[in-house]
Amino acid sequence: MAVGVIAVFGLIGGTYIGLTRDRSSSAAVWRDPNAQLFTPREQAVTPLSEDQALALVRKVLAMRSPAELNDLVRLRDISASEAVQFLTELEQKRGKVSRLDWIGNMDANGIQIEAVEIFFENETVRPLRALLTPNSQSVWQVDLAALSAACSKPWDKVVSEAKIQADLRVFVAQDNYYNGRFLSEREWAAYTLASPDSDSTLIGYCQRGSETQRILNASLKSSRAIRAIVRVRKNDPTPTRLCEIISFLAEDWIMTDTVFDERQPDGSSKVGEKP
Repeated sequence: MAVGVIAVFGLIGGTYIGLTRDRSSSAAVWRDPNAQLFTPREQAVTPLSEDQALALVRKVLAMRSPAELNDLVRLRDISASEAVQFLTELEQKRGKVSRLDWIGNMDANGIQIEAVEIFFENETVRPLRALLTPNSQSVWQVDLAALSAACSKPWDKVVSEAKIQADLRVFVAQDNYYNGRFLSEREWAAYTLASPDSDSTLIGYCQRGSETQRILNASLKSSRAIRAIVRVRKNDPTPTRLCEIISFLAEDWIMTDTVFDERQPDGSSKVGEKP
C-alpha cells in the first residue's frame, strides 16, 4: 500500500511538472497531450485568447462576495457561499499566487474547455488548474467546483467511514492491490484514487468488463494518471480504504448534465444534454 501511495503521488507530480514548462523558451503554445482524448462535436463559441483567459482567472481569484460572482463563475456542485469561502481562504491556505500559465484547449465531456494553471510562491504547494467553459449564453466562466476539487462529501469522511457514497474529484491511476471483498482479480479491476488536498488515498474497484472499466482503461491508455469525477460506494461493516467505483461521471473535473458513462461511443449523450 505504501509503495502504491508513493507511486501515485509521483504520477501526480509528473503531471504538474509537465504543465510548468517555461513558455518564454518558445513562441509555440504547448498543448496537453491528453487533451484530444475526447473533444466536443463542434467549437460553438470562439475560444478565449491567452490574455483573455488569464484576465478572467485573475478577476475570479480576487472575488470576495457572492454578488461579485455574476456570470463569470460556474456554480455546479458548489454553492455561491462555498465558492466565496474557497476564494477567500485560498491565499491563507496555499500562499500568494506567483504566476498564471495558459494551457489552452482542454476539451472534455463534449464541451469546450480552456485551462489556466495557477502557481504559488511556495513551490511545495501543488498548482491549481482553473477550467473555463462557456455557458448557454456563450459567456466564458471559471468552474469553481473544478478549481476547488469539490466533492459531494468531505474526503477525510469518505476515507474513514465504513458505509458511505460520494462523488469525488480525484486523480486516478491503475493499481494491483486486492483485498477484502475485492480479493478476486478476475472479478475486479483496481485503481488508486488520490485527492489533491490529502495524503490519504482510496483503492477503488470496478467490475471487470463493465462500462466503467472500459472508460477508465481507455482514459489511462496514454496517461499514467488522469483527473476524473467518479462515484464511489463503501458498504463494509468496518472502516476501510477500499471502495467500489460505481460510475465514471466525468473526465477531468467539470460535471455536465449527462454522466460520462451514459454517453454514446461517438461522444453524444443518450439523453438530451445541456452542459
